[in-house]
Amino acid sequence: MTDLNYHPFSLTQQKVLAYSPKAASLSSVACSIFMIQKILRDPSRKKKVYHRIILALSFHTTIFSSVMFLGTWPMPKDSLTASYGAMGTDRTCTAQGFILAFESLTVAPLYLSLSLFSFLAVRNDFNETFLREYEFWLHAFIYVIPLILACIAVKQGFINPEINQCFIDTVPMECASDESIECQQDYTRINEYVIFCFGYIYLTLIVALLLTVSLYLSEKKKEKRNESMRGRNKHRENARKLKSRIIVTQSGLYFGAFAFAYIIPTIFRNLNFCFGTHNFPLYALGSIMISLQGVLN
Repeated sequence: MTDLNYHPFSLTQQKVLAYSPKAASLSSVACSIFMIQKILRDPSRKKKVYHRIILALSFHTTIFSSVMFLGTWPMPKDSLTASYGAMGTDRTCTAQGFILAFESLTVAPLYLSLSLFSFLAVRNDFNETFLREYEFWLHAFIYVIPLILACIAVKQGFINPEINQCFIDTVPMECASDESIECQQDYTRINEYVIFCFGYIYLTLIVALLLTVSLYLSEKKKEKRNESMRGRNKHRENARKLKSRIIVTQSGLYFGAFAFAYIIPTIFRNLNFCFGTHNFPLYALGSIMISLQGVLN
């Protein structure tokens, strides 16, 4: 990480960006810890696949939001590429970037797994036997790809001081997209890396949306087909319909939380990646929104 006096925002804007996500991060950590202890203290909740997914999601949002709270502090204090408040070293910067890369790419498919759970639970009449059978492999898939991508970022030197935390970026910023700025090392593969990461997150977002919409439409279709039921069958159908509607609503809310937390930050990074633009209000808003993941759970 070479010293270079370059930053797209003024000192005042850097101060705002350094402190704006901290309250959101603390709120997220508090809410995530509350959810974790609530599930762990209830044996009946720990036995259910749904609550185990929520437990994993809350655990990772606790870590993610805790590291987001650190903000610019882990950045190398003697590096002019760092933002306001930097007081760390190269190692603390790399550690922060690795954790943020891993957790951001882990939390996204965990949100997707909630949509998948809802879809399969309703389709299988709330029988979790099928879900338990593949639960281990679901979690294995969720963790393997983010771990590989985070390790690649460290190995290739892609983790550097960014705007208000250490993350995936070049030294100096924008040198991979602007030929007038000389890069301090070879970043020829960083564009492909960023595209792959974006594609991974967008894929989870699209699949989650498709599952949520498909679940809603299939439930409406089933309700219409069962309108003619009478007597005891009608009573059972009403109970099933109530439970299904709760799950459909939960699925929609979790997709909304997923979209809320990720859309603005990814839009900003897309604009920066494609056009080299830095929108201060959009970046500040995105930092706060993605720090609120634990609150949204």
